[in-house]
Parts: sequence; structure tokens; C-alpha cells
Amino acid sequence: MAILFAIITALAFGTGDFLGGLVSRRSPPLAVAFFSQLAGGAGLLLAVVVLKEAPRGPALLWGTAAGAVTSVAFVLYLRGLSRGQMGVVSTLAAVWTALVPFAAGLAQGERPGGLALLGAVVVLLGAVLVSGGQGAPPRRAGGAFARQRRNGWQHLLRPGVLEGTLAGVGYGAGFVMLQQAGPGGAVWPALASTGATAALTGVIAWFSRAALIPRPRHWPLAAGMGLLHALATVSLVLAVQSGMLSIVSVVASMGPIPTTLLAWLLLRETLKPSQVWGVGLGLLGVALLTVA
Repeated sequence: MAILFAIITALAFGTGDFLGGLVSRRSPPLAVAFFSQLAGGAGLLLAVVVLKEAPRGPALLWGTAAGAVTSVAFVLYLRGLSRGQMGVVSTLAAVWTALVPFAAGLAQGERPGGLALLGAVVVLLGAVLVSGGQGAPPRRAGGAFARQRRNGWQHLLRPGVLEGTLAGVGYGAGFVMLQQAGPGGAVWPALASTGATAALTGVIAWFSRAALIPRPRHWPLAAGMGLLHALATVSLVLAVQSGMLSIVSVVASMGPIPTTLLAWLLLRETLKPSQVWGVGLGLLGVALLTVA
């Protein structure tokens, strides 16, 4: 069941990220982040009432801590999606989102089997291929070494790359914190995390004098993003409660697959052969992890 919850997490995060990337190109990213978290929090609050889940101290504490860390990552990620190519930004974030909890799980004493480790490596390789499939910015004429080196740095720091990397580190740390919430209900940790994210995003927007609410015509996309992210957070908590952090985090970080495919299908973003191989390897890795 842990792998199933992780797959749901990846699908929900990936689809929500696509919606977030769309609306962030039309409205301020901070406004999108704040509004989407309000929508997600409302959905989780309704779930708490319906399910009558009792709050627990550790769940609220670690959920709030996770929200505090991921709030900054969330804003950076939306900024990256709005500035760079969705496939590149989302995959860089996914790689770091997987590596941080993977290392944390091993440090906690988790020892996945050989097949599980192979699956994790294949998943990460697929993520790298999806990211690297995007073409480099065109170089200017001239063969001077200094110019080539400068262009290389510009390639590494092209729009969205830094944001995607930092966002991934923050999301990975959030995975680890949600694991510390302990066994029990999954909605309260998700609600605490979402509430903290909304609060800190609102503070950031206030001090930066940015808009808090996107334009009304963009509310459906922003709300859809928030609800999908809320679902993903609940699924993530269930995944880390029932499986090894080092394994489920890798599967949950494969959100770039739906993000990249949706960007290719609906936005006509370029999908190169290496990216197709990357998607295939990602799915193969998930299959290996499922049977491990």
C-alpha cells in the first residue's frame, strides 16, 4: 500500500504543479501560492470534520514544521515554473526531493533490498534524463575558452534551475518532517502543514507588497492546484507511515512525469527522445519498487 500511496502522491503533485505553472504565468506566484493553500486547507478541514479525526500533538507539531519549510520551497517552485520550462524545473525539484529523504532514511537505519535500490536508481536516472532532454541555450559564434565556460555557467543557471533545485531540497526536508508525525491519522498533519504554508506565504507576500489573491478568472486553476496538493500531502503521510522513507520518497518525487506529459500534450513543449526514455525509465523504476 505504501507504493500505491506514493504513486497517488506523484500523480496529484504532478497534475497540481502543471495547473500551478499555468496560472503562475498569468498571476503573481505568491498570490497563486497563498490562494491555492487556502483552497487546499478548506478541503482538508472538511475532511477532518467528515472523518472526525482527532488531532495529535506530534502530528500538529511536525506538520507545522514541514509547512514552514515547504512554504519557501513552494514559492520558489512556482517562481521557477513561471520563469523556466516546466519539465526542467519540476524534474530538478523531483531529484532533490528524492535524494534528501532517501539519504535521511538510510541514516535512520533503513536498509532496502537490492531490487528496491535498483528501482530507486532507475527512477532517479529517469528523472535526470527528463531534465537533461531540454536543449541548451544557443551559443554565440566564437571558440574562445572563456566564452564557452561563461556560456556553460549561463546554461546551468538559466531561468528556473536554481529555484527548482532549492525547492527540491525544501520539499525533501518536508518529507522527512512529515514522517516524524508518527502513525495515526493523516489529515491533521496535512492540514497543519498546509495551514503553516498558507500563513508564511501570506507573510512573505505582505512584506514584499505582493498581491495575496489572483485574478478571479484564475481562481479555478489555483483552487484545483491547492486541492490536488492537499490530496498529495495526505497520500504522502500515509505512504511514509506504512513504508520505508528511502523508497516511498523516490516514487512520490516522480511528479514530473505527469507535469512533463501534460506540458507536452497541452502546451506543445518540446519532448525529446531522451525525455521519452526518461519517462520510461521512471515507470520501470516504479515497477521494480512495486515488486521489491
